[in-house]
Amino acid sequence: MIMFERIKRLYSEGRLTKTAVNAAVKKKWITKAEAAEITVKE
Repeated sequence: MIMFERIKRLYSEGRLTKTAVNAAVKKKWITKAEAAEITVKE
């Protein structure tokens, strides 16, 4: 959950791209569902 919050914050600040969020899924830091929740607010 901590990684989810951190990635969500960085994405909303523009410090992470959608590609970086998808990389976090591949590293199993967050789930696909969490990635979708983060990136839906574009």
